[in-house]
Amino acid sequence: MFPRARFEHDLLEELLRTCSHTVWIEGDRVIVDLAYIERKLVPLNVFVREAEPAQAKAAILEYAEAVEDLASCNIFPGDLLLKNFGVTRHGRVALAHELAASRSAEATCRSLIELAKAGGGLDNVTAVVACF
Repeated sequence: MFPRARFEHDLLEELLRTCSHTVWIEGDRVIVDLAYIERKLVPLNVFVREAEPAQAKAAILEYAEAVEDLASCNIFPGDLLLKNFGVTRHGRVALAHELAASRSAEATCRSLIELAKAGGGLDNVTAVVACF
């Protein structure tokens, strides 16, 4: 839910026109049922190899926290290799869930969200699909 006042009129009209199955208005709130974000990530193994030592150390510590966060939601990636994680432009580490050739970013996001919910995650689950 977002306050309606935060949206420019033209943007809100476009969202309602093109995404009406996932975006609607209730009173002074804009409801977004599903949104996914595609981010460019640097594979963690590449980042660690090319970064300054302090940045590499921070990324590895962030990786450990990411694994802990995944485990707390009962998500256990079968392969915890560094190459399966990526680093955002802000230095955050995230699991890089690869899209199968036949799957869309939306389908991948939905499956990640369902995995998190099934593992005990809260209703407000965020999934980020990254492009390499």
